[in-house]
Amino acid sequence: MPVKFGAKPAIHSKPIIHVDDLDDLDVDNQRPSPSHGRFRSDPRIKAECVEVVSIKDLKPNSKNAKQHPERQISLLEENINEFGFTNPLIVDENNTILAGHARWEAAKRLELEYLPVVRLTHLSPAQKRAAAIADNKLAELGAWDFEILGEEFEFLTDPDSDICFDYRITGFDTPEIDDILDDKSDTDRNDPEDDIAPPVSTPPVTLPGDLWDAGQHKLICADATVSEAYERLMQGERAQISFNDFPFNAPNEGRVTKRKGAREFAMGNAEMSKEEYTNFLAKLCKNIVANIASGAIAYFCTDWRHMSELMAAADPLFHAFKNLIVWTKPNAGMGSFYRSQHELIFVFAVPGKPINNIGPGAKGCHRSNVWNYAGLSSFWRGRDKTLAMHPTVKPVAMWWTR
Repeated sequence: MPVKFGAKPAIHSKPIIHVDDLDDLDVDNQRPSPSHGRFRSDPRIKAECVEVVSIKDLKPNSKNAKQHPERQISLLEENINEFGFTNPLIVDENNTILAGHARWEAAKRLELEYLPVVRLTHLSPAQKRAAAIADNKLAELGAWDFEILGEEFEFLTDPDSDICFDYRITGFDTPEIDDILDDKSDTDRNDPEDDIAPPVSTPPVTLPGDLWDAGQHKLICADATVSEAYERLMQGERAQISFNDFPFNAPNEGRVTKRKGAREFAMGNAEMSKEEYTNFLAKLCKNIVANIASGAIAYFCTDWRHMSELMAAADPLFHAFKNLIVWTKPNAGMGSFYRSQHELIFVFAVPGKPINNIGPGAKGCHRSNVWNYAGLSSFWRGRDKTLAMHPTVKPVAMWWTR
């Protein structure tokens, strides 16, 4: 059955030449011997053409060992819509798919009627099984040239580039792109934005009540449990997003650092009972809710020990628990049983029309709730000196790219 793709088929100016024996080929000059006018350059090339097959006739391989998550299928749908179906499936003589199950699934969802395939009819049953595994596994063995990849994403993310699609269609999520554009091919590489000057023994220049004007930013030195501090900082305005890192009601010494005499928080340093800590968090959350706009998103960092207290404090005020994010770090922290290599971030929303301030949505967003950013031990070598200033330092990129 003829199928029209919307473009004229290519017209080959030279005939396709075949040969049954390499002896008939003049290898040095890559041309057929005078007695043969048609040849196939290498007998290992088994596929001679791309066929077009009804999608209804294609059958999945019951031995396919590769699983395809929803995110992959959705991205393939977007790729097909944006670029076309560019990669034929590999099938056998019975139309059983050997390679391309994810593309086939995406095509079914897009209601495509026909698909291009390359048919292999020379494989034994054992070869088919091995070829299917190899097609999936060998692609994983490649490595990225992060310098070239960074140049490509610089172009794709440049507002002046003539691009009308979401660059995350490539399959790279925002944290990965952040690292690439920051020239951080290794998660242990330092981010200059995260460099913190060591503390110095001089009189403090900031005292409670000081309000700093830093260009587009304002910073107040105050008690976050006091509502008047927010009024002075916000001056009648309401934030569209809030990222919060409260004390975890745990001591820094022996938990975050081995250094004796580590600086502790003024509040929430293990002196509170579970009920007291819940009330403490509720007071903070109440002030946050009072100073952010309707539909705004609020992020709250915590550890696994205090999930119940944060939920009990925040949920009655926000009413909409949106998600739980896991920030994974390159290195594990202190501990003798399971050493924590992650931090939890609860996501709540204020009732009202949602505020879309987290990226384009026309093509669909594929934000993951697992964030991969460097932890403290990765981006600052003077770990103990930094912990003296703040025990749970967050990387700059995580605060403003999400």
